[in-house]
Amino acid sequence: MGRVVDERGPVEGATVRVQATENKTTTGHLGAFFLSSIALSTPVTVTAWAEGYFVGWETVTRDNASDVTITLKPTTPQTIRIMTGFPWKGLTVLRAAGTVCQPILNGLTMPTASLP
Repeated sequence: MGRVVDERGPVEGATVRVQATENKTTTGHLGAFFLSSIALSTPVTVTAWAEGYFVGWETVTRDNASDVTITLKPTTPQTIRIMTGFPWKGLTVLRAAGTVCQPILNGLTMPTASLP
């Protein structure tokens, strides 16, 4: 049906889904994917996501259903500070695409978590 790529080539391990359904799959090592049971009587939106990337999507119709390419753009990590209400208990983390990476509290590494 199609493939998922970034500026360097195929993206392996991306989750590809028909928007607002449970119809999903994962891309192979060449970024290729196939979604079954898609009724193309009306256009559908197919989304793709992989860690470190923003969500990408394409509208699929009868005309392009056999050759869909979804291009993902990488996220840029940003540092944020979460305040707990106590000046000595702030939490500094690196954030990329909604995931907290490498949180540090008073020099101790903490478990990762998701941000809304």
